[in-house]
Amino acid sequence: MLQMKSQKLFTLALSCLLLLETPFTSMAAPSVSTPEAPGAAITASANSTDSGTNSLTLTSSAKAAKSASLKLNKTSVTVYTENTYRLKVSGKSSAKITWKSSKSKIATVDKNGTVTGMKPGKATITASLPGAKASCEVTVRKNPHKLNRESQILILGDSATLYLSNVSKEDSVSFRLADPSSEVVDITSSGNKCKITAENPGTVTLEAVCTTLENNQKITSKGVCTVQVLEKGIDQQQVSMAVDTAKSFTLDNIEKPGFTITNTSWASSNSQIASVTPTSGIVTGKQPGSAQITATVNYSDGTSSTFPTTVRISDPEITSSSTVLSLGKTRKIKLTGTNAFSTVKWKVKKSSLATIKEDGTVTAGNTAGKTTIIAQVDGKTIKHQLIVTNPQLTSTSKLLAVGKKIKVPLTGISSKSKITYKSKKTSVAKVDKSGRITGRSAGSTDIIINADGVSFKFHVDVASKRALQACKTGYKIMYSSSYSQGRRMSSGYYDCSSLVFRAYGCDSKLLGGTSSWAPTAASMAAHLERSGKVIAYKGIDSSKLLPGDLIFYRMRRGSNGRYRNIYHVSMYYGDGYRLEKPLRAYYKESNITMIARPLKK
Repeated sequence: MLQMKSQKLFTLALSCLLLLETPFTSMAAPSVSTPEAPGAAITASANSTDSGTNSLTLTSSAKAAKSASLKLNKTSVTVYTENTYRLKVSGKSSAKITWKSSKSKIATVDKNGTVTGMKPGKATITASLPGAKASCEVTVRKNPHKLNRESQILILGDSATLYLSNVSKEDSVSFRLADPSSEVVDITSSGNKCKITAENPGTVTLEAVCTTLENNQKITSKGVCTVQVLEKGIDQQQVSMAVDTAKSFTLDNIEKPGFTITNTSWASSNSQIASVTPTSGIVTGKQPGSAQITATVNYSDGTSSTFPTTVRISDPEITSSSTVLSLGKTRKIKLTGTNAFSTVKWKVKKSSLATIKEDGTVTAGNTAGKTTIIAQVDGKTIKHQLIVTNPQLTSTSKLLAVGKKIKVPLTGISSKSKITYKSKKTSVAKVDKSGRITGRSAGSTDIIINADGVSFKFHVDVASKRALQACKTGYKIMYSSSYSQGRRMSSGYYDCSSLVFRAYGCDSKLLGGTSSWAPTAASMAAHLERSGKVIAYKGIDSSKLLPGDLIFYRMRRGSNGRYRNIYHVSMYYGDGYRLEKPLRAYYKESNITMIARPLKK
């Protein structure tokens, strides 16, 4: 019985002691082995002696495995759609790394850490090991760089020029053949253009690589074009023609040694789309669509050969009659009705006014004026008016009476300019779509103007008509009278409070006092406070003041026993000045103790 109890206690002790790696001696039990970290084990052995002594020994067979570490070469990266970026891992571990994307619809990642941009957005790529993780935030942007052709067919000896769109001066562009040893075509490149010349029959892939440096990261995009070279056939391969245009199709390298060509006939698979004269091979575009043109060549030995090509008919047009751009602004001309085979050539008649890229992106220069953009599309000439404007404000602010209307002083625009107006505080002033501003109540606001892509801010101060008239009346009294506190209410004399009082028409209800006697500056301030006309109890920026506002000053030292220790009042005249003789600049002086606005309408 004692031995059974001893074994039960031993088993309980063993379950605890197996967590330890140091030798331990206890009661007897059978030998036990348990796994530890990879590459390590703990062995427990027990012995029982005749004297009843039990012993347990725990031994670690290996050191614990080191914890895994993992680090990526980038914590954030930007890729373009349909392009890739290879994330690299550093760290110590023999385990296999697992890669995962938080949003596979935006960016995918393969087992090697190669990230592919799927659509614009953000995703987190995580590399994982047992006990370790590392992440990289991936921003996917729409690829702005495209080759103008995804495929090109050429007859032996012919050539074509491809270009990569939306390339800036800072971008690095290179062209290469996917198979460097290929002799199918010869390529010569300059900037974003590459001329390919058919050298030998066959097929090869042309790659265009554009590298953009952004935030110290190189963003690479790749465009591909499959080039096929035919030994002989119709020269006009993958051709597009505009409706109502005609083109003469020709054959090349069709001679047969020792024999002559007896005749050649032409046919269209759909003459309602594209017709062709049977004998001369002149193709005419009828309506948008696709048709196959086939030339049949008969030889003097009685044999014949057929040579097909596909023609697509386009109906190109520029959707608007004109484009208006302000100086330095850029916009892409919207061309519709084209197809994958279309060829477009752009030109600005007056290059001093604007420049235009192969994809129709026009940039206005530094001079305003009018010119014509000419687009040659599949044999059709399209003309489009370009107006370059130089919008400006002749002034940036205006004082306006309640109910008064003024027009935003915007110049340098065209009748076709796109202009928007918006008032930040419609309760103070509203503005209509023609730029006419109407003062509604006393206060200040900004009118936000956008003219042909250029933004402006026009500041409007709105004051009551009475307040504006008070400024004019006060100015007239001040310069036609003399300062005298003793004779303050007599004709030809004034002091600070009587000047303000008389400027407002001796309105005792508005300012206090009686109709025949002006209140002191302190009494006037107390009356305005009781009337709820105070807008500040300290100096404020002049941009927040309106003509007719009253500024009250306290004594800097001592006390006069009056309300707020006020000894002087001055009227804000506008444009940063207050009504003193002579006019004095307004400053946020420390002894300004109150500012009131007697009238709001």
